[in-house]
Amino acid sequence: MYALINGHIGGLLSRLIIDDDKDWNAKKLDNLGGLNAVQPITMSDGGLVYIELRPDLDYDRIRGTLKPVRVTRGIFEGWELPVFDDDDQELYFVICVPTRWDAVSDIFCHVDCYLDTANTGKKFGLRLAYEVYSPVTDAVPDTSTNLDVQTSTETAPIYQSFEVSFTIPHGSIITDDKLALRLYRIAADPAGDEIAGEVVINHVGAIFRRDKLGAATL
Repeated sequence: MYALINGHIGGLLSRLIIDDDKDWNAKKLDNLGGLNAVQPITMSDGGLVYIELRPDLDYDRIRGTLKPVRVTRGIFEGWELPVFDDDDQELYFVICVPTRWDAVSDIFCHVDCYLDTANTGKKFGLRLAYEVYSPVTDAVPDTSTNLDVQTSTETAPIYQSFEVSFTIPHGSIITDDKLALRLYRIAADPAGDEIAGEVVINHVGAIFRRDKLGAATL
């Protein structure tokens, strides 16, 4: 406790809550610098850091359709995505926008993937559709916004990995909103540049810039 208060903590905390009913290893609060129940802490670098959270994948949908196919490379598991053709070859996710988010910066999603076939001078496309709603306040919408990214393979040997990034504008999103994501593969542009083989999705992460430890109230 004392080291945290007197050291540099890289902007991770904005306020420290101390329970004065605790023994604190037989030390009194006076020995911790005379702290009150809530004590501000000075943060370095504006107190802004990034956290990555993993959205919840809808496994029930996959079990029901048996698509997409799960594949293994070594000890890495992934989901194989052919070009989408209204055939359930897609992944659905949902995440609650964390209260630690600063609520003014864009949200980033990054996708780690690899190709199961060697390609040279080709492209593959991924689309991330997203939508949000505020619980209690909003009706659940039936719309979404598409973000498309085309990735060039350059000279890619078999199992070459890639990272594909998407930016979700913060717009009217607020903390504790439900953020839904739908990821699938789209055709390369131009069509003649389409890769051979499939894209295998290893990981999808949502990245938020945070300026606080958490919410002061539930």
